[in-house]
Amino acid sequence: NFNAFWLRLSDLVGFQHLEYSASNKAKSDGKWKVPNLPEEVTNTLKAVTRYDQKGYELISELEQDQIQAAGDDFERRLQMYNDASIKDGNKAYTGGVPPKSLYKWVKASDNPPEDWLVTPSFYTGPAKCKGFGSPHVVLVPHEKDIRCDRGCTFD
Repeated sequence: NFNAFWLRLSDLVGFQHLEYSASNKAKSDGKWKVPNLPEEVTNTLKAVTRYDQKGYELISELEQDQIQAAGDDFERRLQMYNDASIKDGNKAYTGGVPPKSLYKWVKASDNPPEDWLVTPSFYTGPAKCKGFGSPHVVLVPHEKDIRCDRGCTFD
């Protein structure tokens, strides 16, 4: 239950905005499901994933313990969070629509002016980022006239 985890994590670290749009959620149209696997295949899958299954069961139990420990109003707050979910155009948002972003990532190689570079107060160092197989990027105000690389809106 990602939303329960997310709300609990927010309680612990103080996130200001919990709204999100799932970008790595599997499609639920059944496209990737394999129907009617032979019993020998499902038995083999169960056998080779038995530790994964045990781990999942343990984590589920721990998650329930944490939810119980979160207080009497946690379930109510989780329901309110889930109820705030909406669809805005083609995008679905859990917890409501996030506020518009103040910043965007741009390629460092595009050489944005030094005075455009932003380091939000909650960062511990310069706002620079490099992902696997992607260029170095820097953070600039969203309204600057320069093409964003990724995380163009953070919405």
